Amino acid sequence: MNCICPVCSNTCFTYHCKYQKYHYHRSIIIIRIKCLKCKSTHALIPEFSLPNTSIGTLEAQLYKNLREQNVSQVNASQIFLNLGFSSNYGISLEKRFRIADLKSKALFTNPNDELHIPSKRSILDVNRLFLESGYNPLYFSRNNILRIRKIKQGFHLPLNKQGSVMKDRELNSS
Repeated sequence: MNCICPVCSNTCFTYHCKYQKYHYHRSIIIIRIKCLKCKSTHALIPEFSLPNTSIGTLEAQLYKNLREQNVSQVNASQIFLNLGFSSNYGISLEKRFRIADLKSKALFTNPNDELHIPSKRSILDVNRLFLESGYNPLYFSRNNILRIRKIKQGFHLPLNKQGSVMKDRELNSS
């Protein structure tokens, strides 16, 4: 696994904690790592699972593609209905896409900026592009679009109260 800290570009990390999230109806473990250089923490979320949701990347991308092809919301939402979600889940998902796209347009006003209207790209590609440009991910991030900055050094407890803390077990991703 090759990890690069989006804050300082370091490649050496230590285990920070772990927590559980749902991927549909199955609980999965998410590992948080801490950069040994700048002390920022990062969640290692598998590509098949979207942050801050219990849906999969593949299904969200399929829904997005269907809607871009003018498939009705009702028909595109069948993806989620077949997985046990409400028939209205597509409405909620579409609202999240729309809000993220509006935030991107508002912050990156130059139409030639690749961050201005990234919605024609895949969800993963857009999130990677934002990280590589020094911002937190656009889609399904729990925060607004934030510029990644250097973090003050010092000891900080994890914000996730259920996270299990373990000290300085080095994980070298180079």
